[in-house]
Amino acid sequence: MTSAVAKFAPRFDIDWFSRHIPLWQMILAEFAGRPMLALEIGVFEGRSTRWLMENVLSHPDSRLFYVDTFEGSPEHSGMQLNGLEPRFAKNLAEYRAKLVGYHGRSFDGLRQLPTSYFDFIHIDGSHQAPDVLSDAVLSWPLLKAGGLLAFDDYEWSEFSDPRQCPKLAVDAFLTVHHGTYDVVHKGYQVWVRKR
Repeated sequence: MTSAVAKFAPRFDIDWFSRHIPLWQMILAEFAGRPMLALEIGVFEGRSTRWLMENVLSHPDSRLFYVDTFEGSPEHSGMQLNGLEPRFAKNLAEYRAKLVGYHGRSFDGLRQLPTSYFDFIHIDGSHQAPDVLSDAVLSWPLLKAGGLLAFDDYEWSEFSDPRQCPKLAVDAFLTVHHGTYDVVHKGYQVWVRKR
């Protein structure tokens, strides 16, 4: 391995993403290679971000915006998160010019973004239902008509209190916004297309 390649070799300690790749390939194929604007709420080590860069956001004019505190959430209790942001930066170093980041709470970061701007938004930050609902409500106006909104961990149930899991928030959002989207996929992840 040359030193140039080794310099950019990504390091991922946890893999919550790879099992979703076939679904992402199928749904996001329409965007591959064309100019696209994406937003990720919660990037952790950058595994899904890197996959997007390598497989979808390959056009020179494509950009990915992200929002993350890099501090984790209650579900990360007991995990070693020191160095998470530098690890994300290293894993995405070769794509730095196509990334726009906000280090902080999504509630603050999302309100600074333009409306009807993004082709794809991925919500995978805090799993607490109030946070997921806030992320969805604040993201919806940022999504272009025809754009895709993906919720991760819809069926995740590590906590017995439903207020500590995404499903309650996703269901509330879908109920309130009924008639403004078409369901593309509903399983462990939920994907909708804005009308």
